[in-house]
Amino acid sequence: MFRFEDNEPDFLIVYTGNEHAEPEDYIHFVKHWVSKLEQGIPFGVILVSEPHPDHEHTEEHRQDEAEITRIINDFRRDYRDRTSQLNTGFVRIFTPEMVQEYMPTQELWDQGREANNRFAQYNWGIPGEGFTNLDDARNWLRGQKHGAGAAPEAVTSKPSAERVGLYYGSSTGITEYIAEEVQEAWEKAGMKPIEAVNITDVSDISVLLDYDCLILGIPTWNIGQLQDDWEIVFPQLDQLDFTGKKVAIFGIGDMRGYPDNFLDAVGILGKKLIERHAQLVGYWYDEHYKFRESLGFVDSKFMGLGIDDTNQSKLNSQRIDGWVAQLINEFALQPTAVS
Repeated sequence: MFRFEDNEPDFLIVYTGNEHAEPEDYIHFVKHWVSKLEQGIPFGVILVSEPHPDHEHTEEHRQDEAEITRIINDFRRDYRDRTSQLNTGFVRIFTPEMVQEYMPTQELWDQGREANNRFAQYNWGIPGEGFTNLDDARNWLRGQKHGAGAAPEAVTSKPSAERVGLYYGSSTGITEYIAEEVQEAWEKAGMKPIEAVNITDVSDISVLLDYDCLILGIPTWNIGQLQDDWEIVFPQLDQLDFTGKKVAIFGIGDMRGYPDNFLDAVGILGKKLIERHAQLVGYWYDEHYKFRESLGFVDSKFMGLGIDDTNQSKLNSQRIDGWVAQLINEFALQPTAVS
């Protein structure tokens, strides 16, 4: 059970306890956070992660994880403008034992800290960090400037002259991070810059029809489900006609944790787009994938680029660069600048 210390004006400190978190813990977490936001005073959030026994990936546990993600996403949608203005940062504190077990090398420790930063930036528009003690966390948060993030403006439409659109949905920030990597690889290849846009910031889904070519990013969530931002807009796709549009998909999955549902969301979205008359391009496969079943796997290829950031993050850059080069060819575009 989570324990809270919110008596200090500069901090909200949350101790996770030595058992696995349950949805009720995050409901209380959000209530404390909102209550402190209502005071209108800048503060930092510190999550003290305490060791707990390993948990088997049972159906009940997976359902709890999905519900916790829903709670975090609802909080993000309702309060991101407030958190980006009033919160100085989000810090996770790990015990030395946890660091030794899960992040024993400097490289793994740095990756963990960067992952926490992406998570905080995506959800709350604030910087994130990782430490092993409270004093360092407090000092770091005091050094941050509040309001560093900014609430995204709703996207309505793009000029029709912009030929390529890049949109993604992301629950933890991983897909957002990959979308930015795709954007960077696109520009590195000498193409006209494109902007990665979160699909949840789109007020009118018909904006997708403003482009000749689309790159769409989607993670597979829970057991073969759509990520929740895409799940919200998915029914609206039935109102759109993608005739004449070329669409490429990249997906995020976990081969080891979900070998029977790897990249299912890519298949769900890809099938819908084909039904709506899109020309799907960017089919992809290499010899490093190991999974049992996938709705996104058709005729010995995935219906888009497959990324496993959990188990194969070292292959990300190679895969993204190769896929982007493939897209430029399949989109029938020419570089506008020398890379």
